Amino acid sequence: MRNYFQLLFALLAFPYTSYSQMFGGQLLASEPINIASLNCNLATNNGVLIAGIAATGVNSIVSYTDGDGSLHNGQTVSSSGVAGLTATLLPGNFATGPGTLTYTITGTPASSGSAYFSLSIGGQSCILSRIVNFNGISGITDHSCGAANVHNAAISYGSMTDQDGNVYKTCIINNREWMAENLKVSHYRNGDLIPVETSNAGWVNTTSGICSWYNNDSITNHCPYGKLYNWHAVADSRNLCPSGWHVPTDSEYVALINYLDPNANGGIQQNNAGGPLKSTGTQYWTAPNADAVNSTGFSGLPGGCRNIDLNGLFNFINGGGYWWSSTPAGSGGAQHILLNLNNGTAARSFTYRRQGDSVRCIRD
Repeated sequence: MRNYFQLLFALLAFPYTSYSQMFGGQLLASEPINIASLNCNLATNNGVLIAGIAATGVNSIVSYTDGDGSLHNGQTVSSSGVAGLTATLLPGNFATGPGTLTYTITGTPASSGSAYFSLSIGGQSCILSRIVNFNGISGITDHSCGAANVHNAAISYGSMTDQDGNVYKTCIINNREWMAENLKVSHYRNGDLIPVETSNAGWVNTTSGICSWYNNDSITNHCPYGKLYNWHAVADSRNLCPSGWHVPTDSEYVALINYLDPNANGGIQQNNAGGPLKSTGTQYWTAPNADAVNSTGFSGLPGGCRNIDLNGLFNFINGGGYWWSSTPAGSGGAQHILLNLNNGTAARSFTYRRQGDSVRCIRD
């Protein structure tokens, strides 16, 4: 009976606590719930993080829903994954309804890779992820996002920066400059957002530009595979690629294939152009990754696809890489190329425009 009255007194003593719990015979007050959701996966990330260089002008804008208009004290969160960074939210007010929180990121990242910030505010939590780019020293095989053993250490790579500030390695093949990494941009060139579609039904039924990560897993698959886009995003007049770059046409892919295999006969599927384009080894590719030599530096990775024949399901990661061209085919198709684990072919074919493929850009 005594414990009952102690519990009743505790409940009356904290009438404004949004929720509470019993632990070890004691009543513990919990953080009030001031917002309904905190959406790290939809964050707008500004600025570029580069290993070994102090962050300048870097922030992430995180949206939330159903704010109650109350004050918050802000927060400071240290990074994990990549050490040396801090995300700071200044004190302020939640909006009444939907709103955003701006986290300023400072510090010097100790390495390339993915930096994670565990945010917890207003009774909600999520993990904010930011890519820290490789510092661009030639002769190193690391991907710009920090993944090892992607590139050819014998090649001196260039670089390209997209409209989000992401930095990519580039390579020269037959006097043309290509991205040596898959596109991961979140906005068109004019700044408009490219919507992320997670549901299979939504992906299959959408005929405007959308993107996703393989398996909707941005933590695991953003680096080094980048994003998957439908062809409607490729064809959008707002442009996926930054100024001075474009998505290759089918004829530009044919020229690439014919350069690498003069006997390719116009880029038909039976050729020997795939081996020079594929990243080597079986860290990312499933064995045997046949004929892969990556002599061009293109460093093609098996990022898989979002398959319309399978109603929007993801498949073929680690087994095949698919890259859109900007060239339509028929009334509902478009041209793309495929590299696969079983041979050294660069297969040129067409597929549904609603499929999800990787994208490379080529300099104008």
